Amino acid sequence: KFPKHISHLKKFISKFYKKETCSHNNNDYFVLENLKNSVGNNVQTLDIKIGYNTALAFESNMIRSKRHYIIDNYLSHSSKRGYRIEGLTGYNSAKIMKNIKTRSMLSVGDRKKYNLYKADLSYILSEFFTNRQERIKCLTELKKINKLFVIPNYNAHINGKESVSFIGSSILIIKGSKKTIVRLIDLNHPVWKRIKKNSKEDEHKSL
Repeated sequence: KFPKHISHLKKFISKFYKKETCSHNNNDYFVLENLKNSVGNNVQTLDIKIGYNTALAFESNMIRSKRHYIIDNYLSHSSKRGYRIEGLTGYNSAKIMKNIKTRSMLSVGDRKKYNLYKADLSYILSEFFTNRQERIKCLTELKKINKLFVIPNYNAHINGKESVSFIGSSILIIKGSKKTIVRLIDLNHPVWKRIKKNSKEDEHKSL
């Protein structure tokens, strides 16, 4: 049985359907809910990658780890601010992208997302949310995640109790004409405190 704070995590991730699977390149996957279906029209999404380190050597191969080290430390402000904007989609995204002042050397052709890596979050949020009600809805959801999972999970970790952290996870904000929702995504690199194979240094970095 999971501790309460880890059980609460289920409230903030996409639902998946145990009896439904799909295949790609000979691999089987669970089917996840399409979060865009419930928010109405004019859907926009904002993907914020969390963490000062978004790939760690003990958990990944050397090439991937080095690639993310360069992104974290040189191509984005992840290593300084603990986040970067990973993606932006929707009817208004082209206009927002056009006005971003930062430019990345990797941003050629259809790889414009790299311009987001050093973009100012306050500017993106001010353009992403069009009214106060949307901002309040988003803030309310973030406070729930913080209260029910992030804070108790962190406290459990520093007190030597069971906890879980994720390397390279993201906060996904989805809004439309009906509502705004916030979910945690990219949770495929967990580090469990109860599993002793990871060093304390690796656990702290992932947290």
